[in-house]
This record gives sequence, C-alpha cells and structure tokens, in this order.
Amino acid sequence: MSSPTVVERTVVGSPGCRGQPALNPGDVIDGRYVLRERIGQGGMGGVFLADQLALDRRVAIKLLQPELVGVPDLARRMHEEATLASHVRSPYCVEVFDCGVLPDGTPYIVMEYIPGRSLGRVIADEVMPLERALDLFEQILSALAATHRNGIVHGDVKSDNFLVERVNDTEHVTMIDFGLAQTTGACSDADFAGELTISGTPEYMAPEVAAGDHPLPASDLYGAGVILYELLTGTTPFRGGTAIEIMLRQVREPVIPPSECRPDRGIPPEIDRVVLEALDKRPDARFADATAFASELRAAAGALCKSRRQTSPDEEVLQPSRAEAGSAPRPRPQLARASDCTGAMRTDTEVFRHAIAGALQRGDVTAIADGYLALANALVERRQVVRAMAELQEGIDVLTAGGAPRANDTSRSTDRLVVALAALYDEVGDPRHARRLAASTDRRPTWTYTAG
Repeated sequence: MSSPTVVERTVVGSPGCRGQPALNPGDVIDGRYVLRERIGQGGMGGVFLADQLALDRRVAIKLLQPELVGVPDLARRMHEEATLASHVRSPYCVEVFDCGVLPDGTPYIVMEYIPGRSLGRVIADEVMPLERALDLFEQILSALAATHRNGIVHGDVKSDNFLVERVNDTEHVTMIDFGLAQTTGACSDADFAGELTISGTPEYMAPEVAAGDHPLPASDLYGAGVILYELLTGTTPFRGGTAIEIMLRQVREPVIPPSECRPDRGIPPEIDRVVLEALDKRPDARFADATAFASELRAAAGALCKSRRQTSPDEEVLQPSRAEAGSAPRPRPQLARASDCTGAMRTDTEVFRHAIAGALQRGDVTAIADGYLALANALVERRQVVRAMAELQEGIDVLTAGGAPRANDTSRSTDRLVVALAALYDEVGDPRHARRLAASTDRRPTWTYTAG
C-alpha cells in the first residue's frame, strides 16, 4: 500500500471551528442522504456509503474531518474538487452528483458509489500477469486522457486512487479523488504566508513536483508510470524512508528497470523501455500525452506477442515469483480487453484510428463520427463494451471541443455518438445514464449493441 497523500504546508490564521461532532451511520445529510457506513478515510476527509432518499440509490459521500471544519480554504478546495471532477465525463472517472455545506460548516461531496477494491490492494493481494496488468493500466490511461482533455491535472495519480470492480465478468477501473486537481497551467492552492506548497504522494510524485514546481499533465503521466512499474513488479520504484527522503530520490536517483527489480517475472525489454520513458526525470522527455503513452505500450505488447507466438496459451507471460512457484498454476484471466494481442484486433483498431486521424485533419465531423462508431462496433463484437463506451465518449468530447474548422454539421454527428453511448449504458445495466444521454439529443435510442 502506498503512503498517504502529503501536503507540506504551514497553516496560519484562524484555527477553525474545532470540536465539531463527528457524523455517524444513521445521520441524515442535508435532509436528503442517510449515512450507512464509513468506507474510506483520508488525511482530510472520510467517505461514507449513503442512501439518496429521493432517488432510492446508493451513493458515496465525502465529508471534511470535524477537526478541520473552518480551516481557511478547505471548504473552497472541496468545492473546487467537486466542480473539476464533474467536468470530466468518462466511464473511467468517478461521477460527482452534488456538493454542499452543512449548517455547522462541514463541506461534503456526493459521488457515485463504486463497490470495488483499490488497485493498490489488488496489487498487494495478487500476482499480476502481464496481460491483466496492461488491461488495467490501459483503463488508467483512458481516465487520464479524459481528464487532460478537459484541461485538468489530477495531481495525485497513485494506485490507491483507482478502484477495480467487476462489470459483466470483466475488470473495470475508475479514477477517484480529485482532491488535489487543478486546471492545466493554474497555480497550486494559494500559498500560506508565501510558503512553498508541495502536494501529492511521495512514492508517485514526479521529480518536478517534488522540486516545488506546479504539477503538469506530464506529472500525472509520471504517476501513471509508477503505477505501471508497481503492476509489473509489485512495488514502486522508490519506497522506504521518510517522505522527504523519497522525494529526494525521485529527483536524484535513476529508476531501476522493472526487469532488474523483478528478474523472476520475466519482464521483457520492450516493456522496460516504455516504463522508463514514462519515468524520465524531465517532463518534456516523457510521452506527449496519455494517448501516446497507450499507443507505445500497445506497440510494445504487440511486439512481445509476435515474438512469443509459440508460447502455450495457458502460460502466463509474467511468471510468478520464486516464493509462489510451488503453488498451483494460476489460469490466464479471460478479460474482454486483455492486452489486444490478437492480430485481427490490432489491425481493426489501427485502421479505424487512422481513419479518425485523417477525418480530424480534414475537419470532416461525419467521418469522425463514422470512425468512432466503427471502432466501437469492433470492440463490442469482441465483448469489450466498457472500452467501446470510452471510445464513444472520446468521440463526443472531440466533436464538442470546438475550435477547429468543420466541413459539415457537428450536432448531427455528435448526436449519433451520444445515442450509441446511451444504448451501451443501457446494455451494461445503467438506464439512468442511458436516459440522460438520450434526453440530451431529444430522441430515444433507436438501436442497441449486442454484446453477444
């Protein structure tokens, strides 16, 4: 498990309203939400499972710690967290429903409830085969791509801030906790008395952030690189010691390649290269964005698959550690999105992506929509419904971003993607999202995907 998020600062001014009574299961929030049980705890807030009475659904509610109520800027910061998170629409990012402040000054955020385990716990509990690691990690990059497209830096990318749940017999990853998020290019929280503020988790903190610079999208990609390292080896590159010692090592020490850290796991050099590029000390030497990161990782995995065509289909690419070698062999996970190693899958998706790229250059929104719909269809045919949803959402984001010359009608093409995404939400058992999306186009879904 990773160390907790660290915010190095000196708080001055009003000590706030100390001694606020703690909230407990059974308490009613704002007359609308009934707390059920505490399901999470952080340095500044706790998270409760709750019932939203009006809609008869389970939600998660984040509440500021009672002893911190009234501390300058914390209520504002929680409101900013809710606002920024609500701007990101992605199947891989937590959805925020509501936020507010209780009469005693306690701020709260209402979010979707995700009944999963943290990725950090999954890594700690289980041996991670390469295919499974790449499948989970690709979803992490999808979450970051959506966040960065909306001009937001997450600021605390670590394995404990991703939840893993099972959806339709596949593993689905959701990014949570936008508590340190900020808009791209913005300064960090207002410094107290002009002092330096460094926020993040030392084991995942990019060197430039540890050195006192403001976080960048590249800083999030560094954190993602640490997670990939952790998925492959079971540990982060720099751990052990105080927070300051770890931060200094992030800035000064080279990263040991994953294959050298865990020679028993047979990590190939192609994957080493991708990890080390993500963990370069220089932000501008890392991947240009999350999409480029994912592309390079897929290429590395594809090269690996080609070189191992004779490998038995029941053999795991990452071998268990020596301590686990005597245990019964673990079957290869049958994941709907497991590493895209089949030639047909890779060929199809690359063709569609090339078509989308060409349409983007021409500003042809009809062709852009056609490309995303074809890509989503190919994914659904392979039972990769969640990934298809992410691609459709990306297409919607691209078409609604504005700023580029358009060769034809944007709203009609966007509606086609929205209707398709609504149908998939209905397919995975989320009619609320389906109805909301369909209503946004003033029409009902006229067709559905068949997941097989």
